[in-house]
Amino acid sequence: MKIYNPEQLEEHRANVIIQANHARAELNNLTPDPMGALRVLKFEEIGFNPLDGTPLNLIEQLNQTFHDLASFAAASYLLEHFPGCGGLRLAPQFEAGSDITSITPGLVAAEVFAAVRPGNNSKLRKDAQKVNGALVEHRFVFFYSPNAAPVTVENVRRQFPDVQIRALTWDEMLGQG
Repeated sequence: MKIYNPEQLEEHRANVIIQANHARAELNNLTPDPMGALRVLKFEEIGFNPLDGTPLNLIEQLNQTFHDLASFAAASYLLEHFPGCGGLRLAPQFEAGSDITSITPGLVAAEVFAAVRPGNNSKLRKDAQKVNGALVEHRFVFFYSPNAAPVTVENVRRQFPDVQIRALTWDEMLGQG
């Protein structure tokens, strides 16, 4: 997906919210049986792709929703701070290469994630290591985590001094910051 301006990001955020509303409505139909409800959440397609609405299990919708919102927040930051980037390419989750790259070659590359804690599964370190090898002028890792871990973040910053690590706020995730 190519992004050239903040208005495009707002359109995509609006789609994410529409799909979240659809999933929320499906939750009202869950069985009262706790294990049956968890089985439905994990294995049945009661969720929706946040961007195009195709059916998914709800767990996958959750993962994609927060990755997409973090990507949009990161893209907003990059568009503002690098107006000469020519726009940005946002790669779908699980695609090879950086999550975000500038259309202008060699300028910006970024990895993006959302997790309970930035150190979960060494995600912050792994993403910093990945983008550290990118042949670009500016390297970033953006993350959203409601449970701050300053020591973890500082340790990764020291290990990868050429990578700018930036925590995203909830307001930024929603396009309000």
